[in-house]
Amino acid sequence: MPAMTFLVDLVASGTVPAPRRLDVSLCLVFAADRLADGLLADADRAAAESRLPTAAPWAQEVYQAVGTGLSTLLARWNTEPPAMQYVLACLPALYPQHGRQIAQQVSALTPAYAGTRHGAYPRLADALVNEDDERAVVIASDIVSWEDGLDPGWLEAPGISAAMKTGHVLAEGVTQTAEAST
Repeated sequence: MPAMTFLVDLVASGTVPAPRRLDVSLCLVFAADRLADGLLADADRAAAESRLPTAAPWAQEVYQAVGTGLSTLLARWNTEPPAMQYVLACLPALYPQHGRQIAQQVSALTPAYAGTRHGAYPRLADALVNEDDERAVVIASDIVSWEDGLDPGWLEAPGISAAMKTGHVLAEGVTQTAEAST
């Protein structure tokens, strides 16, 4: 996926102005989430056919391409403005193998948004990077109860891990929240 690699490199370079890096980072969150989106779309049919859900092969390729460049993106954490950190917190939450490396920074981000609806997303990212599926499900359930456009059925989808389902809530919600505030 050369296009995903290009986008990761574009953000990681730091040469693009922060508002554009934010836009591209939102695209990366959206792209990385296509795997979960595909699995959730197939979950009910797969359950009826007694098989595991599948997503299109390209969705797995995109997910892997974004994941491959994630360490480079996360290395910029301390140089990024708060809005960018807010979005960057989502990416390691979608990749458990990378989430641990930045768990402390994601946890430190949550107090800045305490008591706000926007704050639910960093709390969900924090639960995911710390591999706390139970807390992630509670937070995601709360989010889908008040966030328009998020389907509570995602959290009930059969054959999909709690981390994948709640990560989808995170990605879709943050994308909507960030787009609404820009």
